[in-house]
Amino acid sequence: MYKTVKALVLRQVRYKEADRILSLFTDSDGKMTAKARGALRKSSRSAAATQQLVYAEMNLFGNRGRWTVNEAALIEDFKGLTEDIESYALGCY
Repeated sequence: MYKTVKALVLRQVRYKEADRILSLFTDSDGKMTAKARGALRKSSRSAAATQQLVYAEMNLFGNRGRWTVNEAALIEDFKGLTEDIESYALGCY
């Protein structure tokens, strides 16, 4: 089952060598978890869109209740928020 959602990445966790587990807050489904395969590789197209506190449009594939990110396109990266440590800490909280 394929689904396209706009999501805010709330949390990212490294998984294995080059994968990330993402906690997403979507506009249609609320909070959900997805796996981004190969997001830590140098040649990954979805590396920028799977960072913490980034708003992105993602194409997800669902199988047996688990979601995987197939494609991700960055909409907004909130650059000013990540440069100020106090704002970043409040945003992560």
